[in-house]
Amino acid sequence: MVAALPVGGALLGTPPYVGPGAQTVECTPLLLNESLFFGASDGFFYRVAADGSILGKVQLGVPVLSSAASDGKRIFVTDFSGRVMALSGV
Repeated sequence: MVAALPVGGALLGTPPYVGPGAQTVECTPLLLNESLFFGASDGFFYRVAADGSILGKVQLGVPVLSSAASDGKRIFVTDFSGRVMALSGV
C-alpha cells in the first residue's frame, strides 16, 4: 500500500461492514498517466498521486462502486444511481 487515503463517509449502508463513519472504496483503481482514479462510497470520484496526495476530486453525489475505464482522453465511470459519465480534466 502506498498511502492510506481517508475518503468521506459512506452515502449508503448496505454492506455489513458499513456503518456510521464508514469510509470505503469498493472498486479497483484505474492507473492512468501516473495517477490513480477511483470512486468511493462518499459520492466523490478521486484522482490520487503515487504518494497518496489528492490531485483532484469530483462530487457525483452518489456512491461509486464500480471501476472506471478510459479511452486515453476521458474517464468513464458509473455511479450507484445508474448514470454513466465521461469525465475529462479530473
